[in-house]
Amino acid sequence: MFSTKILTFTNFTIATSALCFQIFALYPWHNQLDKEFKKLKEEHKQLLLQFHELKLSKLGQIDNKLDKILIELENKNKK
Repeated sequence: MFSTKILTFTNFTIATSALCFQIFALYPWHNQLDKEFKKLKEEHKQLLLQFHELKLSKLGQIDNKLDKILIELENKNKK
């Protein structure tokens, strides 16, 4: 009988300690990680946009150079 009460009290103490740890340690840490993840996600979006704009710029430059080469070739073929 006495050991059952001790076991019950021990179980209650362990469960209460685990719940307190989750509430006061893990939950605030989870919120902090969530904020940092959202910030990282926004930074990633900005970097992808910059990369996309740079890629389009480079492709535009390549297209312009190819147009010039084609025009020069057409002019040479006409002569």
